[in-house]
Amino acid sequence: GTRLEDSAVDALMRWRGPIPVTDEVVHVDIDEPSIQTLGRWPWSRAVQARLVTAIANASPRAVVFDLVWCDPSTPEDDEALRVALTG
Repeated sequence: GTRLEDSAVDALMRWRGPIPVTDEVVHVDIDEPSIQTLGRWPWSRAVQARLVTAIANASPRAVVFDLVWCDPSTPEDDEALRVALTG
């Protein structure tokens, strides 16, 4: 952004004040040990479905992905992920 926009955002953040840190949000990363165990990213949708199922077992209120599913997949893997995401 521009310097004016940056200054405005900075001022808004100072006015808002700090946001208390809680343990309500858990960020799950795909790290090097995970890649060593499960193989190179992108993992198949079946593997992603297993991940979602494992996370769902902890009864989260939401599971959010920050990714794009653009690689080819099989109908079976797509269905496994759909079931894992929708319950």
